[in-house]
Amino acid sequence: MCPRCQVLVESGEVRKDEIPIMKVLLELEENDSFRGLRDAKYVRSLRLKDLTIVVLKAKNLAPPELNKIARRLGEALGTRVQVVEHTRDIKRMMAELVSPASITGVNMVWLPDGTTQYVVRISRHEEKLLPAGREVLEEALSVLLNAQIRIKIE
Repeated sequence: MCPRCQVLVESGEVRKDEIPIMKVLLELEENDSFRGLRDAKYVRSLRLKDLTIVVLKAKNLAPPELNKIARRLGEALGTRVQVVEHTRDIKRMMAELVSPASITGVNMVWLPDGTTQYVVRISRHEEKLLPAGREVLEEALSVLLNAQIRIKIE
């Protein structure tokens, strides 16, 4: 690694398990099929069991392009990958993460201890379309959104 990258790893800003993901993204960026990646910014990634979630800040990448990137990353890393766009819109980020399943609703529940919890409702018919198990997705959403998340299958 170059000295700048080494400092980022040593400071903890970039974890060592993120380096292979970033290398593949750089290789894809050079490919003409993924021109939109040149304007994108890597935010973070999260590895949970058999799913890797990659968060990018990308204004000009449409969902089909994100899916194409996820497929190529999955092939290169040998794992299932879900690429989502970083946004402050919690419902939108949740929808991207559970895609191709769709969300029927999101409720905010206030708990007696003063904290809040988001309940993401997904149709029982859509459950088989989830990219990973309910527990894995709950953990991923909680970490990425820094909030308490529960997925309810109805």
